[in-house]
Amino acid sequence: MLSKKALHIDLQPFTNDTRVIKECQSLINKLGMEIHVMALHKEGLLQEEIMTGINVRRFKFKSLIRTLPLKFLDCYMQMVAYGKKVSPDIVHAHDVEALPIAIAVAKHANIPLVYDAHEYETERTGLRKGSLKHRVYSFIEKRYIYRANAVITVSNSIAEEYVKLYGIAKPTLLFNCPAKLGTINNKSSQYRQLFDIPEDHMIFVYEGSFGPGRGIRLLLEAFARINNPKVDLIIMGLGLLEEEIVKYANAHANIHFKSLVPQDETIAWISGADIGLSIIEPVSLSYEMSLPNKFFEYCFAGLPVLASNGIEMGPVIDEYLIGWKIDEITVDGIIKAIEKCVIEKERINDFRNNLPRFIDDFNWEKQEEKLILMYDRLLNNRQQ
Repeated sequence: MLSKKALHIDLQPFTNDTRVIKECQSLINKLGMEIHVMALHKEGLLQEEIMTGINVRRFKFKSLIRTLPLKFLDCYMQMVAYGKKVSPDIVHAHDVEALPIAIAVAKHANIPLVYDAHEYETERTGLRKGSLKHRVYSFIEKRYIYRANAVITVSNSIAEEYVKLYGIAKPTLLFNCPAKLGTINNKSSQYRQLFDIPEDHMIFVYEGSFGPGRGIRLLLEAFARINNPKVDLIIMGLGLLEEEIVKYANAHANIHFKSLVPQDETIAWISGADIGLSIIEPVSLSYEMSLPNKFFEYCFAGLPVLASNGIEMGPVIDEYLIGWKIDEITVDGIIKAIEKCVIEKERINDFRNNLPRFIDDFNWEKQEEKLILMYDRLLNNRQQ
């Protein structure tokens, strides 16, 4: 019997999108599906390759086409043609930009469509209300979300917004959390060895993208100004603010920069810290409603969190008693929160003892079950 095919459309280079990779691997491992991913090409990457059993095809913009809208239109047409050629049994659109391509493929093949909103798509950071891009995204989502046979998103508050906005059934929640098997039980010493940090210093870690709205500049200034030589900040990852982070690290003995490590090593590295930092500035509704990847990764590394008192993170911290909240997202507010963590240092072990309950409720194995049930239902309904 031939295996079922799923076509995933991810308009990124598809190199480290852990959410999409985990979903694809779950479908391969649990349903024996043949997975194809259409992505965008980036210099230095192969146009075609097989990654951990996933068939990846990256599409280039044609250099002879001069205007950006026409480049996108041509690329979309290439993807639609390729998607039809794959002849999938189900098509899975990651983010709003992929919806028109998925709709065209699904309509041609008369197959189910899954819309996977990785955030509050029309309220993203940097997407200015009323701008052409915002109007286009809003139009696409409003027009096509009703064509989806299933909708997925990443937090309860975003799911509820979609229900209110479009009157659809509540989307399935797939939290982007690590596998329970990846939980770290022993602390690493890599940070302390690499940066020569004494054992009596408290290490705070930020891990992730160095993008806007993630509190990085606030953290740098807070740790530069804090009047305590025994608190250290480690910022680990990749992004636009790297040069600025390196400058602070060179100027302040308690601030350290660590370049991005392979995804499968991330949790082991951050386990060497004492507290994980998850700060979201109120720059967009999507950010305010998020439950970031790093929040889960800290917990799976055995770290209590110091996080924004946001719509999602605040209630989770309160329910599971796994860390501290920052009510005022300013340099002074962060300094006060850090000082509170130092004063209440003895609570770290109590918070750590509460992490297993959180991990039992939020792990990829549980998210995978929901994904597999959804695919089973959609594929079985198509056969009937």
